[in-house]
Amino acid sequence: MDINVNVRYEALLDNLLIKYPCFYFLKNQTLKHSDKRTWHLEREDRLIYCLQVIFIGKTGYGKSTTVNHILGQQIFESSDIESCTRECQSAMFQIHESTDLYYFSLADLPGIGESIALDKKYIELYSEFLEFSDTVVYLLRADQRDLAVDLETFSRLFATKKQRDKVIIALNSVDKIEPINRTKPFKPSQLQLENANKKMKIISDSLGISPNKVLYYSATEEYNLDSLMTAIAQNLKARIDKWA
Repeated sequence: MDINVNVRYEALLDNLLIKYPCFYFLKNQTLKHSDKRTWHLEREDRLIYCLQVIFIGKTGYGKSTTVNHILGQQIFESSDIESCTRECQSAMFQIHESTDLYYFSLADLPGIGESIALDKKYIELYSEFLEFSDTVVYLLRADQRDLAVDLETFSRLFATKKQRDKVIIALNSVDKIEPINRTKPFKPSQLQLENANKKMKIISDSLGISPNKVLYYSATEEYNLDSLMTAIAQNLKARIDKWA
């Protein structure tokens, strides 16, 4: 089955490696020609084989903003007021220099939590994309206390260990966690770090996921983005026997 994606950005992997050398192991990789790795680029009407990382979670948690700050450009539309993402938007990196068949992709999916009708539609979309993705970054907010929607969604999507092995839980907006710290550049205070670590344990226990798969960061402050990207790279590398 082929999936259509809206490609908003395309570059060589070298462009990503300048900022995130942790992905160097992908350079010049070839991928299995598997149905689970096949993507349709509608604008060029051709098929490619892609390592897919998807960002999912509630509306307003910063999925688009996170990918924009990773790229260092305003590629995906984002808003602090309302949801902007209604489709799969993707940034693609060609990983093999001699052929344009193989790519690494960072994809932003629509956010849940707007309405029951949209949630049903988007959770079905998540389920479909999970089958075609190697790593899932599930975004939460470090300063958010209400986990009801996230707990229900997570349990529906990641019922098995195999599914949970794909997941990284990323707590965005650690700069907003109490007590607020307005230093520039942002550096969390000791109390913020303590509260962030407590939140990580709550999330780990609530979702039944290993503590080493949970991390905190701030997209807008570009704090700990390196750790997020390293976690993504490590998750992909651990699964290398499935696609190399």
